Amino acid sequence: MIVPSPEIWHRDDLPILCNWRKLWRAVEVGVDRGEFAGMFLSRWQGYEWYGVDSYAPYPEMPYDRTPDYEMAISRIRPHGSRARLLRHGSVEAAGFFRDGSFDFIYIDGAHDYASVKADLEAWYPKLSPQGILAGHDWTDQGVHAGVKPAVTELAKRIGRTVYITTVEGYNHEVCPSWYLYRSGMPGPEWRRC
Repeated sequence: MIVPSPEIWHRDDLPILCNWRKLWRAVEVGVDRGEFAGMFLSRWQGYEWYGVDSYAPYPEMPYDRTPDYEMAISRIRPHGSRARLLRHGSVEAAGFFRDGSFDFIYIDGAHDYASVKADLEAWYPKLSPQGILAGHDWTDQGVHAGVKPAVTELAKRIGRTVYITTVEGYNHEVCPSWYLYRSGMPGPEWRRC
């Protein structure tokens, strides 16, 4: 099932949701220039964040990505030792971590179906039982067309609802984000110590 989020309106609210749900270890796959990373880290109260991006050219970004890497470093640096940027491919980097080690995983790498599916398969096992798996560019148009089918396929396989942050265009979010809870959305009795 795919429904509008009853909790947040925009991806900029994801760090607030993480704080509320006490999700303290996070990873972002596909950091690019670090715009989302900088915003997330400035609003999130967690203690360990990893950004993963190979910074290698690929069809969506077929150019030298060194300036993107340097911009990301400048946005992450103010957050000190709690933020680390790994210059590796997504699937390779997932192998560095044990299963269940992250509370929040945000997927925003390559958006073709095969790449999104590979990211989801590599990172979903790394999600803690209380965790949220999320990502950007929920649309079926253009270079982002692989996101919806790959996420929908995963959600159906694991029996989870996909929540969408917004409709297109709200508050400058061109493509909405999506998220799902590993164990299902906590009810009113939810409490994580």
